[in-house]
Amino acid sequence: MNNVKESLNINKINKGKSVDYLNRIKKNIKIDYMYKFLSSIDISSAIWVLYLAHKGMSLIEIGLLESVHHITSLICEVPTGAIADIVGRKNTIILGRIMSAIGAILMLFCNSFLGFAIAFVISAISYNLNSGSEEALVYDSLKVTGEEEKYLKINGNLNFIIEVAQGIAVLVGGILSDYSFTYSYGLAAIVSICALGISFGFKEPEFHEEAKERVTIVGHFKTCYEVMKSNKKIILIMMFFELIFMTGTTTHFYTQQYFSEMGYSRSFIAIIYVISSIGCAIGAKFAYKVERKLKKAMLYIVPMLGGAWLIVLISSKNLIAIIGFIMFSVSINILYPVSSDYINKLIPSAQRATLISVQSICFSIFMIMIFPLLGVIGQVTSLRVAFIVLAVILFIISFGSRRILKGNSCFKVL
Repeated sequence: MNNVKESLNINKINKGKSVDYLNRIKKNIKIDYMYKFLSSIDISSAIWVLYLAHKGMSLIEIGLLESVHHITSLICEVPTGAIADIVGRKNTIILGRIMSAIGAILMLFCNSFLGFAIAFVISAISYNLNSGSEEALVYDSLKVTGEEEKYLKINGNLNFIIEVAQGIAVLVGGILSDYSFTYSYGLAAIVSICALGISFGFKEPEFHEEAKERVTIVGHFKTCYEVMKSNKKIILIMMFFELIFMTGTTTHFYTQQYFSEMGYSRSFIAIIYVISSIGCAIGAKFAYKVERKLKKAMLYIVPMLGGAWLIVLISSKNLIAIIGFIMFSVSINILYPVSSDYINKLIPSAQRATLISVQSICFSIFMIMIFPLLGVIGQVTSLRVAFIVLAVILFIISFGSRRILKGNSCFKVL
């Protein structure tokens, strides 16, 4: 009912808007394709664990630094989402790109745990400013033009672009790091500045601009609370997806060190990540077709496959391990566009960025709890044991979601 009322309100607001205005809103999608490509060229993504190890950080310290990142996200995620809802998604995205460049520069010149912790805090704020803002701007642009049914496919395209960009980033970053880590982080700062330039091209949907004039921060949070209170299933669905994504992110980061311990060079590790990104890009591109075929069954099939491929990863120290990692990554990443589509259908535009930020908070909480714990396990025993723990988590998720889907499931709202 709320979505119907919201659509009627949007139609009233759009009535009388010029064709030029609607065309500019449509261009947000093409602009976001370019912005997403540049902002996803994260040169440090496949080397930051190796970089910190090179700087003398232990696995335990690396785990703590990642926790610093997510504790910051936990504190700042909802406020930055509210800022995006109130002052505009475009302005928030621009500020996020500035913070990203500052974070990369700090990483380049820091040599202590405290220095790296400050860099991680700034990087986390940059991520917070961008995370809900960009997604909300794209979805609301589609609502203004009456094309929100295209969101799953467009989000699949965006995830395809992310994987291609990350593939390029890890290859370039890995090769540069074999010469000097300075080159990698210097280029990361330059790319952030280029993405900043693209972000100025976004056009804020006007229904959002009109709404923000009547909203206070306190009132905004109160409305968000009421939305979640009236539909608690939103939080359950967010937690489900973010727990799965936590296993994917944790594996992605710790396999850097795992492959290094297997004797692979940074350049070769980068090539592994490039191949993984290509596979993930293909999976993201066709995620909407997989969802159309499997429907809700993919909610337990995907985590089961992810756990199985993790077992393959640790069962060997040759090509089979690499295949296990690549297939694990593809399995988990195929859920990203699907989760975004599921959740966006349940939340109103005026609170979209804030509630998407709540989703990121769920992810941060899981990362704070699990990532440093697995760092300790990896330091005391081995990373193989850490990956077994992640596989068990995925098997439990798969078993639990299958049972839930057979009963009175929170996913029946989808």
